[in-house]
Amino acid sequence: MANGVRAVWVYPLVSVVVWLVALMLFLYFFAAGRILLLGLLAAGIVAATLKPIADRVPGPRWVGALLAGLGFIVLTVGLVALLSWRLTGAVEQQIAQWPELREQLNGLLARWSGRFGLEQPVTVQTLVQEISGFVSGTTLQQVGTRAAGIVSAVGLGLAFAFVGSIYLLAEPAERLLRPVERLLPARRHAALRGAVADLEPRLRWWFLGTLASMLIVGAASWIGYTIAGVRFALPLALLAAAFEIVPTIGPLIAFAVAALVAATQSATQVVAELVVYAIVQLLESYVILPLIMERAVRIPPIVTLATVILWGNVFGPAGLLLALPLDLLVWTVLDRFVAGTERAADVRAATTVPRGRMAREA
Repeated sequence: MANGVRAVWVYPLVSVVVWLVALMLFLYFFAAGRILLLGLLAAGIVAATLKPIADRVPGPRWVGALLAGLGFIVLTVGLVALLSWRLTGAVEQQIAQWPELREQLNGLLARWSGRFGLEQPVTVQTLVQEISGFVSGTTLQQVGTRAAGIVSAVGLGLAFAFVGSIYLLAEPAERLLRPVERLLPARRHAALRGAVADLEPRLRWWFLGTLASMLIVGAASWIGYTIAGVRFALPLALLAAAFEIVPTIGPLIAFAVAALVAATQSATQVVAELVVYAIVQLLESYVILPLIMERAVRIPPIVTLATVILWGNVFGPAGLLLALPLDLLVWTVLDRFVAGTERAADVRAATTVPRGRMAREA
C-alpha cells in the first residue's frame, strides 16, 4: 500500500471486541445470565411450537401471537389442574405408605451393602444425594436450603418463557435478528438466518415429541405396573413420565427406583418391572422416536449422555430439563457457522434486494 501503511479492518475487530466483552460480562454475571439464556431458549421453544397456530389467525401479527400465547397458558394451567384433581387423592394414599417403604428400602440396601463389604451401608438419602450430585453437581441438602430460590427461579423462568414467546411471535424475525446481524459481517447474515430457520422446527418437534413421550411412557408404565402388581404403580408411572424430559439418564433413574420398590416385594416383581421397562422402551424406540423425535433429534446417545451431565453441572436442574434444546442450539450454530452448511435458498434470501428497495436506491 501507499507509504507502507498497512490496512486495518476496523469492523471485524470491533465485532470481536464486542463479543469478548459480552462473553466476559456473561461470565461475570453468570447467575443472572444463565437464567436469561435458558429463559430465552424456553421462550423460543414455546414460540416455535405455537408459530403454526399463530400464523393461521387472521388479522395483525400481534393478535395471532396473543391468542396463541394465552391459549397455550390456559391449556397448560387447565391440564395441570385436571391432572392434579384426578390424581392427587390416589397419589397421596400411596405416598402415605412412604415411611414404611423407606424402612424396607434401607433394610434392603443395608443387606446389599453388607454383601459387597461396604463399611457404611447405603441408604435412600445417600443414594439420592449421590445421583443428584453426579448429574447436576447439586446435593440434596443444597437443593433443600435453596428451595425458595429454586421455586422463585422456576416461576420467573416460566413467566419469562410465556411472555417472551408472545413477544417472539408478535415481532417479525427480521426485526429480532437485526441487532445480532449488526455484530456479524455481512457474509455471515445468511448463516444466521439459516440457523434460525433450522432451529425452529427442531425445537418444535422436540417439544411435541417430549410431550408425547411423557404421556405414552406414563400411561404404559402405569398399566404395566398395575398388571404386574408392583406397589406404588401410579407414583412410579408419574416419575417415569416426568423423567422422560431428561434424556438417557432420566429413564434409567426411573427404572432404578421402580426396581428398588419391586425388590421390596419379591424377585418376581423385579422381573415383571424389568419386562414392563423393556416394553416401554421398545414402544418409545419404535413409535415415538421414528414418528416425532427423529425430525429434530439425531444426536448419538453417548453425546447426549455427556452433554446432559455437562449442562446439568453448568446450569443446574434447569440444564437437565433443557439439555436436548441446548444440544440442538449448539449443533445448529456449529453446523451453520463452523461447518459452513449453506443452502442456495438462504444465500438468495440474504443477497436478493427487493424491487422497491432497488427503485428507492436508484
